[in-house]
This record gives sequence, structure tokens and C-alpha cells, in this order.
Amino acid sequence: MINKTDLLSFEIRFETSENTPPPYSYIYILKGELKDTLSMDYQVQYTHREDLSNDEIEGEGFSLNDDLALEGTIDSSWATQLLKLLDKTKPSKHKGQPNDNFFEIELTDNQQEKEILQPHNQEEWEYLCEEMSQALLEARQVERPLLITFKKISPTENVEFQFLTEFAKRKVSLKNKPKKGANTEIELSWQAGKDFLELIFKPDYFAEDAQVYAPTHNGFFINLGDENWYESGKSLVNRSQKIDMIGKIEKKLTDFFMP
Repeated sequence: MINKTDLLSFEIRFETSENTPPPYSYIYILKGELKDTLSMDYQVQYTHREDLSNDEIEGEGFSLNDDLALEGTIDSSWATQLLKLLDKTKPSKHKGQPNDNFFEIELTDNQQEKEILQPHNQEEWEYLCEEMSQALLEARQVERPLLITFKKISPTENVEFQFLTEFAKRKVSLKNKPKKGANTEIELSWQAGKDFLELIFKPDYFAEDAQVYAPTHNGFFINLGDENWYESGKSLVNRSQKIDMIGKIEKKLTDFFMP
């Protein structure tokens, strides 16, 4: 395998499995060149839509032109993560099945030598590609950083928490904003942010029951970055009565600020 210290550029090719129906099926190519920053070229093409009507495509929540071509640079910390993952990657011995996504990496070193591999840890690579492409979307201001807001209101407290994930900077921060008193802001590790984000989406969110104005009555509320506020026990519900995921989210918000 190409020595990671000699790596100049990479090209990652992805295609959804044969079992993925349109309009969900797509391919993407993610190219990167390692410099002081990470120069990126990201292209997405949705496939096999020729037999679908416009109404069928839009009915699934897509537009008639979801293809994307984008270039830009993202923080060099993403190159560090890519090299770390490459360091523990081996060629896969698995023979592809129809329900497998296609994933291939082409590496080029500074002598223009090339190597193509299908990684044994494909899921890790797919996840990293999602993160890097999101970083590029933010860097080019196609999408905004993810801001999730929480409110805890009771007779004894009224506090807002703002959880901000900035993929372009690979930075996660959490701000505590009580109605009375000083604000406090902390920076979380990327892994801690990922773990908390995963926890946030453990309960069920029901948009049809959400409110579109900032809450003022007692309760615990989450806003996922749009106009909807989800209230615990109403539009925000645990999936299982045995595990109180909403309670875990509330507790985690407090624990982050414990000394």
C-alpha cells in the first residue's frame, strides 16, 4: 500500500447498492488533494430516474435536479482523520453482494504511482466521506452548520442550550444560556459531539405535533435547526418505555458543564 507520508491525492467512488430504488439511488465521486488545506471536488449524480414521473420524484421529498458539483477547501484536520483511517485500512477480502454499496478508493502518491483498493472497513470510510462532504457544503455556504437548541423551563429554572456542530472547522461547541446569569460556552471533542448527536436522535420526533414558536411554558424542548420545537412527552417521545432517552439527553446537557 502507498505510504501515507507520500500521499498526494485520493479519489473515492461510491454507488448505492442494486437494491436501492430510485429516486434514492445515486453515485458520488469525492476527490481530494492534500496541501496546507484539503482541496476537495465533490460530485453527486442521482440514477435510474428515467422511469419515474416528476410527481413520483417530488412525492419522495426530492427535487427534479438533485445532482451536485462542488469544489472548495476544508480544514486540514480532515486530512489528518483520513490518514488515520488509511493507516488502519486493509484491502477487503469480501466479495460484493447486490445489497452492498460499491466503494472504491484510488490513491496517488507524490511520484504519481497509483493504487486502487476496496477497504475492509467500508462503513468507516462511508461515514468519513459523509463528514467531509458536509464540511465542504458548509465551507461553500451551501448549508449552514448544524445548530440544535434545547430549552428547560420550570418554576425554578429557565435555561437554553445551543449545541453547534461545524463540520467545516471540525469543531463542536455547547453554550449554556440561562435567562438569569452569565452565559457559559465549552468546546467538546469531535467524538463527544458525535456521541451526543447520536443520543439526540434516539427518541422519536413528530413534526405534525410540534409547535412553531419558541416555548414559554414548563417543559423540556428541542429544536433541530428548523422552525419546529419538539416537547418532551408530546411531539418528542421515547421509543421504549424501558429506556428514558429524553432523560439521558437532559442529564447529559447538565453533565457537560460539571467540573
